[in-house]
Amino acid sequence: MLTTTQSPLNLGQVQFGKPIDFSFEVRNTGNRPLQITKLWVGCSSCTTARVSKAMLAENECAKVDVTFTPGSIGTQNKTVQVQWDGNKVLKLEFTAISHE
Repeated sequence: MLTTTQSPLNLGQVQFGKPIDFSFEVRNTGNRPLQITKLWVGCSSCTTARVSKAMLAENECAKVDVTFTPGSIGTQNKTVQVQWDGNKVLKLEFTAISHE
């Protein structure tokens, strides 16, 4: 099973148009290896994500590195979905308040 203890992540006050890099740690808490097969971001125009390692042994961790560039002013609620073992999905959530 793929899990995280970091979601939702609050980025606080951020500047409009300025990229912010951060990471989520995900862990295989199951009793067999698992494969991360795909990442989806909630807003592809302002968010990118990549995983440090796609195949995780039992109890092994990987980082999901995210770059978020606020494209509007105000409260931002975004997600990154991590697909693993074919059709299972872990949703990673983050929030920020962007200003000029």
